[in-house]
Amino acid sequence: MTELALHTRQSNQVGNICDPNARTHGITAVSDDYKRRYPTAFHRSTEPTDTYNCHGLTFGARRTRIYRPAEVRKILADDGYHEVFPPHVEPGDIIVYFDEQGDADHSGIVVEIAKRADDSALLVPTPKVLSKWGSCHEVVHFFNDCPYSLRTIRYFRMKQ
Repeated sequence: MTELALHTRQSNQVGNICDPNARTHGITAVSDDYKRRYPTAFHRSTEPTDTYNCHGLTFGARRTRIYRPAEVRKILADDGYHEVFPPHVEPGDIIVYFDEQGDADHSGIVVEIAKRADDSALLVPTPKVLSKWGSCHEVVHFFNDCPYSLRTIRYFRMKQ
C-alpha cells in the first residue's frame, strides 16, 4: 500500500491509503443487504471496492481511502469550506455525518434538492447525496436514508 500525493489547497499532505489492487472479500453480501434495506435509494452499478471510501469519493476523486477524521477536518479548514445551513444547501455542497465523538464518520456530495411535483421548494429541504457506503458500492440517497448516524449532519461549501 502506498500514499497518494494528495494535498490541501494549503499544500498540506492528506493522509490516505492508495491501493488500486485492493480486494474486497465477503463484502458482496453486505452490499446486497444494503440494497434490500434501502430500497428507495439508487444503488449505482459500481462494484464493491476498497480502493476508495466515502471520503476518497468526496475529497479524493475516487482514487484513495482517507481514513482519519483529522484528515477530513484538515481538508475542510485548508480548502476554505464554510458551513451551510438548510435551507441554503445546494447541489455540489458536501455533507459530513459526525459520530458521537464529533469525528467525521461519513461524507458525500449533494447532487439534488428534492422539490414538489409543481417544482416548488419543500418546507424542509431534502438533499439527495452521492456517497460510498464503506467498502460497498456508491449510492444516491436522501440524506436521512443511509446506514450512518443522523445525530450530527453538517453541510459545507467552498468559499472559492
